[in-house]
Amino acid sequence: MGNSEYLNLIVQKYDNNFQYTQNESTAFNNLKTMLQGYFNSNYNYYNSNVDLDVQKSGSRAKGTAIKGSSDMDMFLSITDRYNEDQLKNYYDGIYDFLKSKNLQVRKQNVSIGVRYYNCDIDVVPAKKVNSSSYSKGYNRFNDHYLWSHKKQKRTLTNIQKHIDLVQNSGLQKEIMLTKIWRNKNDLDFPSIYIEIMVTDALKNIRTYDLEKDFLSVLRYIRDNILDKKVCDPSNGENVISDTITNNEKEKIKKQANYAIEAKYWSDVF
Repeated sequence: MGNSEYLNLIVQKYDNNFQYTQNESTAFNNLKTMLQGYFNSNYNYYNSNVDLDVQKSGSRAKGTAIKGSSDMDMFLSITDRYNEDQLKNYYDGIYDFLKSKNLQVRKQNVSIGVRYYNCDIDVVPAKKVNSSSYSKGYNRFNDHYLWSHKKQKRTLTNIQKHIDLVQNSGLQKEIMLTKIWRNKNDLDFPSIYIEIMVTDALKNIRTYDLEKDFLSVLRYIRDNILDKKVCDPSNGENVISDTITNNEKEKIKKQANYAIEAKYWSDVF
């Protein structure tokens, strides 16, 4: 078996880009109904200026979902036309509500991790920015503010632009392999950070040989992780490379170098 064939098998083994199972659909839809009920009772029972739209998002929408990460991503698009409540209050309120239902919940960076029906769901509360958007064909996708629990401040982004960045890159396998490598080494390396690094690494040098391209990605990460400023493609002021510590970047660099120098891929995966 060739090395690229082996890496392709690793990707296939961890691939989680399938249609939702019946259990996953039940978990997603029931949690959606629960959150809509909470939202209607607490925010817009008497106020038509506040709305909630629940959408599927994340790695499955991009085609880069792997086993061992969150099963599903639930994007809560909040329309608050007259800024009647703060984003942090929405985030904390949703967390407290889910916790009151005796669910396993945890505050993550911009999401709330929920264990429900034996599924892991990342719930992402986001406040729509009506004056700013991203256009795709005849469709318009609003920018949103996300609450960063780590930094205790809001950050502006556009989820659809992230999805299109990955879908249009054709680099789903390379991104998935990098995420699998991240998980194997327990690295704090956010998926959006990986997606941008992979697309930058293979810009104009992609060979369509998975081993060669993954090695290029690892070399790029090793050589750039400490110093390269990486920004959100939909908001240059959102510096994604600032979301992890220098110590964590050193750990990523060390593991990238180890993988590059490994004699066999079985030593890496």
